[in-house]
Parts: sequence; C-alpha cells; structure tokens
Amino acid sequence: MNPATVPGPVVLLVEDDSGVRNALRRLFEHECLPALGAANLEEARVAIRDRASSLRVVVVDLGLGEESGLDLAEELHDQHSALKVIVFSAQGERVSADRFRACGVEAVLSKPASPTTIVATVRHALDEGSPGMTGERGRTHPSRGEHRAS
Repeated sequence: MNPATVPGPVVLLVEDDSGVRNALRRLFEHECLPALGAANLEEARVAIRDRASSLRVVVVDLGLGEESGLDLAEELHDQHSALKVIVFSAQGERVSADRFRACGVEAVLSKPASPTTIVATVRHALDEGSPGMTGERGRTHPSRGEHRAS
C-alpha cells in the first residue's frame, strides 16, 4: 500500500499534549504519511467514525488526562481490527505485554523516541501489518510477550 495514494489521513495521532501531537503530525506529513490529530478519546472516536475508510494506523498515548489510550486500543481491537495500534507513551512500562497483546497493540514506543524510529514503526505497521517493533528506550514485542523498560 502506498499511503500517499490514499485520500485523507492515514495516521491518527491521539495525544493530549498539543505540542507533541502537532510535531508528530508534521513529521508524518513530511514523510508523506497524511496524519490527523485528536486530543482525547472522544475526538479519536469521531475521527475513526468519520474517516475509517482512509485511516490505517492509530498512534496513541496511554495517559490522556483522565482517559487511557489502552481503552481505545481495546475498542479498536474489538470493532476495527484492521486498524493497527501503536502505543507511544512514557507510561508503557506500567502495562504488561499480555495486556498490550490482548488489546491488539502492534508496537510500543517509549517517549522519547527518535523521529526515525517513530516513522519506521508506522511504516512497518502499514507495509507489513505484522505485530511488534522495537522502540529505542522501552521495547515491547507483543506477539512474544517481551517487555522491557529503561
């Protein structure tokens, strides 16, 4: 699949920090991966409902104020299993690999991660569709139950 040929956003960024969300959106768009941002679960659900035909990957933070990005991952696993979920969070070490696996999480990246790693992880989810990538600081491979945090 060539993301540049898909109309509309390919990546949904669910991040409550507007600076991080906007920086990631610019990064993905620079890499020809059209992206859309959501500040919370309600905005994410609306974006998924309205743009399900073009979205392929959801990058979600675990800590979204009072909400949890893991709740969204679980919903997507149950209702939109074609969407790949990547967790990008400083809180990834607080969740077991089994829980990530049960929610269908493709990869976990610990904040901070380099732009190269972030883009490579998203491209892998788009191109390969297979679970598990490694982040720079925290590594999770949900399909094997490996989980390390630095």
